[in-house]
Amino acid sequence: MSTFTFYAIYFFSLVFAIEANKYLKDKQKVNVDANNLMYNAAIGRHFRMIKVQEIWNKAEKRLTGQPLADCYAELKVQDKLQYDLKWLKHKNKHKALEKEHEVDTQLMTIARKYDLGEYPGMNKLNIPDPHINKDAAKLKSKHLKKLWKQAHYSGFTDEELSKLQDEFLKHQQKLDEYEKMKEKLADLEKVTHNNLGSDDELRLVHKEFKVKNKEMKAVHRELNKKFDGLTKQVNEGKVDEDFTDFRVYQLYAMAKKTAMSKNELENFKEELKSFQQRITKHETLKEMVMQSKEYFDKQVDDGQYPKKHTDLVNKANHYEHVVKKHHNELYHRVDSMIFKHTEL
Repeated sequence: MSTFTFYAIYFFSLVFAIEANKYLKDKQKVNVDANNLMYNAAIGRHFRMIKVQEIWNKAEKRLTGQPLADCYAELKVQDKLQYDLKWLKHKNKHKALEKEHEVDTQLMTIARKYDLGEYPGMNKLNIPDPHINKDAAKLKSKHLKKLWKQAHYSGFTDEELSKLQDEFLKHQQKLDEYEKMKEKLADLEKVTHNNLGSDDELRLVHKEFKVKNKEMKAVHRELNKKFDGLTKQVNEGKVDEDFTDFRVYQLYAMAKKTAMSKNELENFKEELKSFQQRITKHETLKEMVMQSKEYFDKQVDDGQYPKKHTDLVNKANHYEHVVKKHHNELYHRVDSMIFKHTEL
């Protein structure tokens, strides 16, 4: 064998080995990252991609209850899309550039939807405000605008939001009428100060001013009352009464983002109701342990509680383990479904 042939065989063998190793690494990458996610959740990191985690960090500080759970579910989908985009950049840079704008726009739209502030590059993406449509743009009052944004993540359906928008627009019209009343009253007040007519004319102007001023105050009170009503309506939101525990509703919100059929989602919902019953039972047991401790604290001097109490403590601890295990199983199932079925 010539020296040239030897080096040629060696070179191609080396190239083949490198490519085979690269292929194996790419194939195993998804499983490695899926395992790492368990560790990330344990240290407070819920998402694979840093930019998604940063938005979630803000959401945890600004949102509560069901809006927070809904935001989490939407970010889970976006996390997978950002993850796919990252790997697409390694394989097909041209296609990745086409998809990057679309994916980043979706992510920043979520940030705006839940009022989580601006992010670098958001303005360049030219993202429309998801809270403002053609009619909602007619809202001029900054208090109404702020309340309208809040209404968007209070759990209302599109139909309920549409009806609520009509109420907001009617309130804006009354505010406009009130502003015109104020202008007319201001003009009338100037007349009372600058009137050069007779005393009778001056008395009539003063009398008219008092009547108009009284009417304006009554309108102002009604406007405040109506705004308080709108605020209460938005703050109470459309709460899903089936799931009062945050963990359970979060699982349901995530499930709605999967490829489950209507039938499968209904079955999963029933499963979640059973899970919530377990949570309720655990909460009841914890309360019973506290009451038992308070009762026996008065009788126990040596720190040795009677068997009745220790059995109750053990039962509560066992149920805590059951709830955690059940939650982990349900979470892993829906999280895996989002990861598998969400694609660019």
